This record gives sequence, structure tokens and C-alpha cells, in this order.
Amino acid sequence: MATISLVIAGPNVGNYSFVVDLPDSQAARILAWGGAAQGPVVEDVNGVPTSRARTPQEIVDGIAEGFLAGTLANVHRWERESAEAAARASLPPAIEPVRVAP
Repeated sequence: MATISLVIAGPNVGNYSFVVDLPDSQAARILAWGGAAQGPVVEDVNGVPTSRARTPQEIVDGIAEGFLAGTLANVHRWERESAEAAARASLPPAIEPVRVAP
């Protein structure tokens, strides 16, 4: 059995966690996908670019970084949309033009 966890903890936000157990086979599939999606690591070995497969820890780090980047992008979009809605709500109502009969 494998475990995936997410913890958000801090002095100003509190302490929250999410933990889920899943079969090792599912965890292996996640690691295989992460390694394939991220591709190999290219390192300089004696002046020669050399590629190698990512370690499991590098794969997990990449998955976590992608999750955080996506989450923060959603937060920024939500903040922008909320600010735009608040700005629209603060505008005075539109004034209808007065039509004068000929």
C-alpha cells in the first residue's frame, strides 16, 4: 500500500492535511506517468551532455511542483476575476440616454 499526502500548515492559516492510501500498483503508474511526462534529466558529464532517467524523488518533486504551479495559477485567476467583479459592482449604474421627440 502506498500513501499520497498533502499538508498545508502555517502559523497564519492553521494545519490541514489530506491523506489517501492507494495500491502500490497505482503509485507505480503515477511514477511511470510522471517520469514520462517530465522526460529525462540532461547533465553535463565531462563536457558531454548526457541524459538519464529521473529518480523517483525527482519525479515526485516534479509532480508536486506542477500541482503547486497549477493551483497557484487557479488562485491568481480567481483573484483577478473576483477583483474585476468587485470593480464592476462598484460602478454607478449606466445612464440611459434621453430621447427627445422630433
